[in-house]
Amino acid sequence: MGRRFNTAGACNPQRHYMVNLDERLRQIREDYVDEGSYFVIYKGVIHTWHLQSMHG
Repeated sequence: MGRRFNTAGACNPQRHYMVNLDERLRQIREDYVDEGSYFVIYKGVIHTWHLQSMHG
């Protein structure tokens, strides 16, 4: 059986296609989290907001 895309549950690299997001997440941390902002990953899409938008 070949690899396939997994849409539910935990991924297994031997069974499922995987995407390396290490560099992208490092950049998000530097640009947003370390500057006092936050991000949310929702269904594989990264959304960013500044904390002020939640409290202002």
